[in-house]
Amino acid sequence: MARGLALPMPVLVLASGSSSISTTWSEAMLESDSVLDVSVMVRRAVELGACVTVCRFDGALHDVLLSRAPVRSLAYRQLGRWLDAYGFRNTWDANS
Repeated sequence: MARGLALPMPVLVLASGSSSISTTWSEAMLESDSVLDVSVMVRRAVELGACVTVCRFDGALHDVLLSRAPVRSLAYRQLGRWLDAYGFRNTWDANS
């Protein structure tokens, strides 16, 4: 990924607004990415292809769609907007 992939299709990257990588448990891990350094991830994400959208969500986990309900809801709304923008809504529906 660091060298770029030159993906020909639009790419959506969902990411937490912050990281909390540690060898010991902390409450911050409930509202951040505790797996990857999101600042590095989003910098590299734009190298995936010519058309990359990066959305960051404060309070999100590493797997954004497993975050707490308010963050998850915002992420699904953003995903829906992205799908609509590229005409993909007919192939995927967040409510199904």
